[in-house]
Amino acid sequence: MSLNEINNRKLLWYAIPAIIFYSALYFFRGMPFTDDSFIGYRYAVNWASGYGPVYNVGEYVEGFTDPLRIALLAAGVYFSLDPVNFAPLLNLFVGVICFFLISYLCGFISFSSPRLMAVILPLFCAFSYGFYYHSATGMDTAQFSLGLLLCIVSLYRSKNTADYLSAIPFLALLNIIRADGFIYGSILLIVLTVFIFLENRKIPRKLLLTIAVFTCWTATLFIIRYNIFNEWVPTTIISKAYASFEIKKAVFDGDFQALKRFIWVIFRGIQYVSPLFFVGAWIPFIVLLRDKDKKNDLLLWLFASLIAINVIVSIWAGGDYFFHNRFNVQVLPMVIIFTAWSIDLLIKKYWDNSFRNKVLMTGLIILIFSSWIVFFVKPSFFVKKYGAVKGVLYRQEIGMLLRDTPVATILLTDMAGIVPYYAGSRVYVRDLYGFTDLHNAKYGNVWCIPEREISGICGRGDFNYSYSAPFDIIIYGSNTILRELLSFCKTHPTTCNEYQFLMKDEWLREEIFVVASINHPVTKTLINKFNLTPLTVNNDLFNIIDKYR
Repeated sequence: MSLNEINNRKLLWYAIPAIIFYSALYFFRGMPFTDDSFIGYRYAVNWASGYGPVYNVGEYVEGFTDPLRIALLAAGVYFSLDPVNFAPLLNLFVGVICFFLISYLCGFISFSSPRLMAVILPLFCAFSYGFYYHSATGMDTAQFSLGLLLCIVSLYRSKNTADYLSAIPFLALLNIIRADGFIYGSILLIVLTVFIFLENRKIPRKLLLTIAVFTCWTATLFIIRYNIFNEWVPTTIISKAYASFEIKKAVFDGDFQALKRFIWVIFRGIQYVSPLFFVGAWIPFIVLLRDKDKKNDLLLWLFASLIAINVIVSIWAGGDYFFHNRFNVQVLPMVIIFTAWSIDLLIKKYWDNSFRNKVLMTGLIILIFSSWIVFFVKPSFFVKKYGAVKGVLYRQEIGMLLRDTPVATILLTDMAGIVPYYAGSRVYVRDLYGFTDLHNAKYGNVWCIPEREISGICGRGDFNYSYSAPFDIIIYGSNTILRELLSFCKTHPTTCNEYQFLMKDEWLREEIFVVASINHPVTKTLINKFNLTPLTVNNDLFNIIDKYR
């Protein structure tokens, strides 16, 4: 072991302040709830119960993008761990490892004070509210960040030791953390290969073997996915293909409106990644390209490539509807290290030259720090504790009532998480966009929902398709989607006459809309237990739901 390696390992302990703060934040603020996390919990419970990685028993549809997370949660459920509590605690452990790796990587970068950076940079990540939020909700964001950091460390070390095969386990891990992990892994391998070739004018056999193994592993996963789910690509990834869908129509069909929608999606994506611009994530790219001494630093280019591909994917996808920039948070540790390196280098070069340079550098640092607070730290979020949110409790109560209903029930919903999770495997759940259920995913044929408030979402089932198929109860979390039902009822009055809108003021305030079949036993049970007011499904409901917009 080299002396530098020993010193770098000593830097691991400089992450302790960040770990203490992050852990305290977890237990002080509590754990927020995100509906999408519960989609994975339902998959995990079914898998642990012996049904396989399925959302509805007997139907293999890959409605998730994080296979490793589902497998770990299923293992936890098998050993009697509640996934609602286990997932956030697992992410706490993952976050701690991320902080250790951030401190460790500071030793490989020519900072003026690596020890100081090894303390400050993990703290920056811990203070970034999105990193905490998506970890505490049980999502896979921190796990993907960890996978990227492990790949960076392994690939950088493999260049110095020429043991390229040592990076294979981490590249393989990245592939099963997220379904799109192979894209990031491929980019990292390309960057490494280019560097090795430019230095040696040849590609070593071990590196070629590493590339071959990674390619075979990726191909194997696609084959396994197809054999299990009869899909090459998960529907959750297809759901973000709106830009691809529209540009194809514009180019091959000459559809001008499709071109306008494509531009709109790209503009939304640019808006989504704009916080990275304001916090100075563009500065290190310019510095790296202009600094001749650092152009050959593989580690910096690995950071740059991951950030760049994340931004490109985010823009093409039109951003994301989750709070706190979930997509960009995945590469937040890399952004922090990369930006800190560029600021540190600029200070070393220009701080002592003149008073004007000192003023400019001070202003730049203050601007970046302020922007970071505004876009990623958001101090106001740290004050209020998370408690039992009424909307979550209401959904839990509804789900448990459906679970206890003695007859078969078909639930149609856009909230495919909390209610279906507590409803259990006996309740068949149809997701509006066809992400989880066989009915929509296999037989629906509409790929994208155009020109609506929620445009940009793609799936195999649209509103008309979903409402036409049989269902016993609809539970939605958006008055926009309820409006679509009322529009459907204008042309299908006979179908809608079989349903009632179940009104409860508290539910409507939390944007929980319930429509249930008049003839299904669950309707009477809901009305009696929750003191609901049944209303006819017609245009008069517009006047009611408008009050809660």
